[in-house]
Amino acid sequence: MAMQDHEERDLPRRRTGPDHERERGRQLDRVNAFSDGVFSIAATLLVLSIDVPNGPKDELTHDLANLVRPLTAYFVSFAVVAIYWYHHHRMLGRLRASDQGFAILNLVFLSFVALLPAPTQLLARYDGKTAPIVVYALNVMILAALSQALNRYADRNGLADAPPTEPAAGFLAEHAVFVAFGLSIPVAFVWPEQATYLWLLAAILPLAGSRLRRRPAAGAGAGGA
Repeated sequence: MAMQDHEERDLPRRRTGPDHERERGRQLDRVNAFSDGVFSIAATLLVLSIDVPNGPKDELTHDLANLVRPLTAYFVSFAVVAIYWYHHHRMLGRLRASDQGFAILNLVFLSFVALLPAPTQLLARYDGKTAPIVVYALNVMILAALSQALNRYADRNGLADAPPTEPAAGFLAEHAVFVAFGLSIPVAFVWPEQATYLWLLAAILPLAGSRLRRRPAAGAGAGGA
C-alpha cells in the first residue's frame, strides 16, 4: 500500500487550472502569429515577380503589354495564398491545443507557402515554358496535401473542435486542386501555353459540385410539397 502511494506520488500530474489554460493560449497565439507572418511575407514578395518598365518612353506601350504574364502570375499566386490562408485560419480557429507533431507539420506547410514567390517568378519570366508550370503546379499540390494533412492530424489527435457540419463534397470538388494542377503537368510537356488554363478547374469543379448537390435537395423539396 505504501509502495503504491509512493508510485502515485512519482507519477507526473496533469496540469490543469487557469495557469495551464493561459499557457496553452499563449502557445496557440504563437502558432497563429508565426503563421500569419509567413503568409503576409509570402503575399508581399509575390509583387517582386513584376518588373516595372524603365525603358524609353516610346517603348512604354510595348513594355506594359509584356506585363500581362507577370501580372497574371501575381494574381493567381495571390489568390492561392489568400485561399490557403483562409482555410488555415479556419482550422486554427478550431484548434484547442498544439503538440510537437502538429507544430512540425505546420512548419513544413508554411515552408511551401514561403516558397511560392519563387515559382511565381519563374512563371512570370519564362512564358510558355514547361519547367515553370511543372514546378508551380507541384508547389500548389504539395500545399493542398499538407493543408489536408494538418486538418486530419488535428482532428485525429483531439487538438481541434469538431468541424462545422457541411454538405459532403463530391470527389472531384474535394480534390479539385489535385485534378486541375495535376492534369496541367503532363499537358505542359505538349502544350505549355495552354496548360495553365487547366488551373481554372480548381475553381470550376467546386462550383459545379455545389450546384449538383443543390439539385437533388431542390427536387426533394418540390416532391415533398
